[in-house]
Amino acid sequence: MPFAGIVRAGIATAKSLLGGADNLMDNVTIRYWIQDLDPQGTPDLSAPVPFEAVVVRKQQVVKKADGQEAVSHTYLAFLEALPPRGTGNGRREPLDERDVITLSDGTTGSILTPEGLMDREILAPFLHEVYLG
Repeated sequence: MPFAGIVRAGIATAKSLLGGADNLMDNVTIRYWIQDLDPQGTPDLSAPVPFEAVVVRKQQVVKKADGQEAVSHTYLAFLEALPPRGTGNGRREPLDERDVITLSDGTTGSILTPEGLMDREILAPFLHEVYLG
């Protein structure tokens, strides 16, 4: 089995063990940025889309896409490939720093760094890692 197949199988196994009711993954929602409604940057966001993610509350310094350092207070791991939204307008796919992720307790934070281990067969990450500020 090629290494990519082993990684895919391992992530699927981890999700099956960690996900579901009464397990280690938490329910989160993503409201995807569609466009800015005015010159002040008021966002037009999608309806909330539910996902399960591993959520770790941990402060650490991370480097954002623009090279600046920021303090993250929450790490999330989505153990699946997130679908691209395809809205254009210059958004990064499948997660954009302007998207809004809300945890099950209602807290949110700015998306500092959406990252992922790339699967070159489907040109998308095997899984997504997100640091919230």
